[in-house]
Amino acid sequence: MDIDELYRFDSLDEFYGNKESIDSITLYLKNFSPKEKRKPLLVYGPTGTGKTSIVKFLAEKLGYNIINLDASDYRDKDSIEKQLFYASNSMSLSNKRNMILLDEIDNLDLKFDKGASSAITELIKISVSPIIFIANDAYDKGISFLRDKADKVEFKKLNEINIRKLLSGKADKFGIRPKSELIDYIAKAVNGDARAAINDLYAVYAGGIEDDGEYDGYNVVGLRDKTDDIFSFLNKVFSSITFSSPLHALSLIDLTPDMTMQWLAENIPKIYKGNDLASAFNMLSLATVYNSRAVRRQHYAYWRYMNIFMTSGVALSKSRYYTSNSRYSYPKMIKERGIRKDSNAKMNEISIDLKHMINESVFTIKEYYLPLIKEMIRSNSKDGILDPESYEFFSRKYGLNAKEVDWIKDNSL
Repeated sequence: MDIDELYRFDSLDEFYGNKESIDSITLYLKNFSPKEKRKPLLVYGPTGTGKTSIVKFLAEKLGYNIINLDASDYRDKDSIEKQLFYASNSMSLSNKRNMILLDEIDNLDLKFDKGASSAITELIKISVSPIIFIANDAYDKGISFLRDKADKVEFKKLNEINIRKLLSGKADKFGIRPKSELIDYIAKAVNGDARAAINDLYAVYAGGIEDDGEYDGYNVVGLRDKTDDIFSFLNKVFSSITFSSPLHALSLIDLTPDMTMQWLAENIPKIYKGNDLASAFNMLSLATVYNSRAVRRQHYAYWRYMNIFMTSGVALSKSRYYTSNSRYSYPKMIKERGIRKDSNAKMNEISIDLKHMINESVFTIKEYYLPLIKEMIRSNSKDGILDPESYEFFSRKYGLNAKEVDWIKDNSL
């Protein structure tokens, strides 16, 4: 499952909490008329409360074509005029009404984004399409020019009950079976952050930790803070156009160099294209060279070069800003390592149980007896299914329960 799936919503019933705010956005989009001048909406609230997701969901359901830009897209007056002025006064090619969605509006740096505030003010004046701004802090000084030009809609953190409902719904939807205690644990730990809760659920799934058919992910829930940090780090690398900003972002994450480079390698192709993609991977390869030198020579001053190449080098490889709706993916190599580790642990567990019936070492049982038992199970199976008598035989002969027999049958040893 791609992490994209976890963030997708198919029904309004899948959103929990902030009902009045959702109703306000719905009415704004439903009743919007080009003939009646209305203020834009400024939807604000803490990270992970579903602001952007609900706006996109409602706009799509109401038949709008979404023109979605974030802070890296509208840096200056020219880019705003070129990308938004025409769209705000026209229909899409499919004859749908356009809706302008400006995400991360409070990330504007007015010292850097010359003319952005005046261009956005002009956009509001001329637009005959609905405009919605998304921000974490409606009172950030960088967007003070919007305060009397937009109607505010506040989103609040979700309570634990709604977080539980959200996680249970996601788990049912994707066939993940977390224990109720784990759902409760996540709901308490995320402090009302729905995105962090979904990240936890994904971390449990991606970690492959399974206990009698249920996911028991207390040991991977601890990845949430690191996962949130790495997402912020990736955002900074892929959107930055300065040398120092990505390096600073690296200092805020608590991951090994190898793990950080795997996250970059997995997600660079989701963002960069063409020559920029090749250039970014060239920078990443140079980072791996200096990492290898540092480890091989035990001379860790090389890491300063590694850090520069995998942060500023990758960031400055791009020739333009990229816009992408892709969610970042958990590195496949790390996930596969976790699966192999869990598989080995399960083999050890079964081998220890078999010692009661087979007077041999755990190593001998793993190397010789388990493959033999697997072949016996296979030869007694019909279309991959064992009859009750076969289960009873393996229980009597080797002390294996039905789940252990199925695990041996279905997994490579």
